[in-house]
Amino acid sequence: MIAYLLKRNGLSLIVAFALIAVALVLMRPQYLLPWKTLGTLEEDITPNRKPTYELNISDISKIQTELLIASVHIDKGYSKETAIINGGIKKTYVTHMLEFASITIPSKLSSLVRIFDSKKMSLNISVAENKCVNLRIRSDLQSPICVYDKESDNYISGSLLSSGTWEGAQMAMVVRLLQAHSEVDVLDLGCNIGVYTILAAKMNHRVVSVDPSRKNLMLLSRSLKLGQIDSKVTLLWNAVGDRVQNVTLHDYKGNIGGTFVKAESVKDDENKIDESHRAVAVTLDHLIPLFSNKPMFIKIDIETYEWNALKGGERFFKSTNVRFVFMEWVAHRNKQSANDIINFMYKFHLVPHQNENIGSRLQLKSNATWPGEIMWMKIVE
Repeated sequence: MIAYLLKRNGLSLIVAFALIAVALVLMRPQYLLPWKTLGTLEEDITPNRKPTYELNISDISKIQTELLIASVHIDKGYSKETAIINGGIKKTYVTHMLEFASITIPSKLSSLVRIFDSKKMSLNISVAENKCVNLRIRSDLQSPICVYDKESDNYISGSLLSSGTWEGAQMAMVVRLLQAHSEVDVLDLGCNIGVYTILAAKMNHRVVSVDPSRKNLMLLSRSLKLGQIDSKVTLLWNAVGDRVQNVTLHDYKGNIGGTFVKAESVKDDENKIDESHRAVAVTLDHLIPLFSNKPMFIKIDIETYEWNALKGGERFFKSTNVRFVFMEWVAHRNKQSANDIINFMYKFHLVPHQNENIGSRLQLKSNATWPGEIMWMKIVE
């Protein structure tokens, strides 16, 4: 009809179709292209800041699986969002915008990720019976940390009971780095009873701490409350690996920090593994909704499973701004996992160093003799 009217006025059909196309562009996004629009963009205008646009996804219920992450590509005024659902691209949609500064995409946190609430997840234990001592972070900074008895945990708890520190040189290095980079968020993978979590939170960093042991998290939860830093920390009761699976925890007598996980098996029921020794493993990709694009420091110490965790975090490293990774290395010397980790880290421009100093870069060919703990730092050439 539009073309007919235009033709009567002497305009060609080519011009008519061009005008129709322009009209379609100006219409609402769902009429622009045949792709499904999952939500609407809302402008957030904050004083002294450029406007940002937040995508409110309105019909997640129509998708059969949980949304893990939405990626963004911006091109000439259009934002093309691709919903990645359990690893596969399922829906694509396009939204038109005239002017914008950036886009934030809220993704649904999977129900597999268990935010720890000490009131709801208490065990038949009294953490009040466990001794709490002062963690000496710096000469002018300390905070309570609740520990096991020395017989149960001769290493971390034993050291804290006798000296108020654990891995003093490594703690001092992390303190210096966090002082120099006050803007970073912290992800503590394998937080144990929380030495590095408490250190970071006391230095006013936002922290997400992950551990498969409920008793560790009970102790850490009490420490955070005693130190009045619980508002800085999100505790997650999960293991982290390369796939979702049920796992069981296996203790080392006298070394709680040496607890390791294995995939759950039929024998676990036969051996009557109790609930305090069971957990759900998720991937790093499941944690993406907990982080913005702020620079991030990761501490990872999960008893030889570091490569498994990284392997399940390809999208995590692509979607977040990981600047530093402090990692236990000793278990990877002369192992294939060493090469796998090196290749993964270099893909994201993370380079190995002996400490936080840029001049302490480690040589790849000598990775079998690297220190027991190393610092990966992002280098932008």
